[in-house]
Amino acid sequence: MDELLRVLREEAANEERTLREESAREAERVVAEARDAAARVGRGAMAHEEAVRAARLKAVRDATGLERGRALLLESRRQLDALRTEAIARLPGAANEQDVARLVGELMPEAGPLGAILVVDPGFGPVARAALAAFPDAMVEVREAPAARGGVELETGALVLDDRFASRLERAWERVEPEIAGLLFSERPGGEP
Repeated sequence: MDELLRVLREEAANEERTLREESAREAERVVAEARDAAARVGRGAMAHEEAVRAARLKAVRDATGLERGRALLLESRRQLDALRTEAIARLPGAANEQDVARLVGELMPEAGPLGAILVVDPGFGPVARAALAAFPDAMVEVREAPAARGGVELETGALVLDDRFASRLERAWERVEPEIAGLLFSERPGGEP
């Protein structure tokens, strides 16, 4: 019995190591796709995530037992958290002129009549001012942040509307995480995770 437990633990450790190695390779690919994946996530993602998790958990329990399943879930959670942290760290320099113009257009209806301050990344002040031309009644001052932050913020009195990419990802993460997990941890042909 002890020998069987030792063999099962070794097998679980080997499978966990293999999963980590494969997941690390996949993580680089997923980071590049994370932004596109966020746009595709719909309302059915949560139900799909629960079904996938339940099926995955059942398969893990049936195959090698509860201990291996827990280890795989913990590793998946660790990898998803690391991916989220990595993606957020890369977003401050991701904004371009078209993004800034689009974000300004999205925020301006929230500016209100009393005036506001629009904070943009360094070098994007002229782009923001040009985008503001579409809102001739808006009383908005444009300020450039001291460092790139990847998006814009609109300060109206005590209210700050944060429309930076990192903040958008934070707000959307709960919806996009199931799809990202599916990309990272989906079954490969031949039954390999």
